[in-house]
Amino acid sequence: MTRPIDVQTTIPSRTESRSCPSVFVVGAAFALILTASSCATGSMSTAVHAPAIVGMPIAAASGAEPSVAVEAAAASPSAVSNYPLPLSAVPYLAAKPVAQGGGVLGGIGVILGRQKLDDTAAWDGIDNPGVFGMQGWIALDDEGVVALETAVGLAYDSTDVVGVDVDALFTDLTAGLRLGLPIGDPGGFQLRPYVGGGVALASVEVTGDFLGSTVSDDDTTVGFYAHVGVNFPVTEHFEIGADFRILRGTDVTLGGIDTDIDSNRFVLYLGYAF
Repeated sequence: MTRPIDVQTTIPSRTESRSCPSVFVVGAAFALILTASSCATGSMSTAVHAPAIVGMPIAAASGAEPSVAVEAAAASPSAVSNYPLPLSAVPYLAAKPVAQGGGVLGGIGVILGRQKLDDTAAWDGIDNPGVFGMQGWIALDDEGVVALETAVGLAYDSTDVVGVDVDALFTDLTAGLRLGLPIGDPGGFQLRPYVGGGVALASVEVTGDFLGSTVSDDDTTVGFYAHVGVNFPVTEHFEIGADFRILRGTDVTLGGIDTDIDSNRFVLYLGYAF
C-alpha cells in the first residue's frame, strides 16, 4: 500500500527560509549607504532625524524657543552644525534683523521768517517783526515719531512815532513735544511732517530815543505754543523745511499799559539732520 506524501511536512518552506536573509541584506545595504553619506557630509544622519515643524523650525531642531535658537545660531555659527535645520528654517534666519550700530535721530538748524502780533493797536508800526533763531529736536524712538524739541527766537522791528525812534525786541524760548509721521523710504527721499507744542518763555523790550534821551521798558511772561511743519531732506544730513507757529497766553505790561505779545509766526528752516 502506497503511502501519500504529506507535502506540508516533507517539502520545506522556501519562502520562510529565504525572507529573513533578504530583508537583512537590504537593511544592511541601506545602513551602509546612510553611514557613507554621514561620513561625507558630517551631518546627514542627524538631519534625517531632525524634526521639521512648520512655523517653528528652529525650536524643533534645537529644542529651544524660536527667539533663543535664532540668537544662538547667529552668535555661534558652529552650533548650527550640531543642530542642522530643515530648509524651511533658512528664511526664518535670513529675516532676522541685524543691528547696524544705530545712533541718535534728530536735527538742528536756523529759522528765518516773520511774525505778526495779535494786538496790532498796541504795537502799531512794530507789529510785524522779522524773526531769526534756532530750533532743534531729538527723537525718543528709532523712527522719529516722538521727539523732544526746543527753539529760541529773536524778532526785531522799529518805527518812528512823531519823531521818536521806537525799537522793539521780542525773544522767546520754547520747549515741548513733537509728533512726526515720516513718509517715504527711510533710506531715500523721506518727508517729515510734524506737529508740536509746549511751554514758552517770552519777553519784550521797547526802547525809545527822543532828544538824546533813551527810555526803555521790558517785561517777561510765560505762555504756550503750538506749531505744524514739514522737513524735506536734501542730502543725507542737510534738510530744509517750513514751520507755522502760534504763541498764546503772553500777557505783559509796558509803561503802565496792559497788552500781550501773542503772535503768529511763519519761518523757513535750514538744518543739519543726524
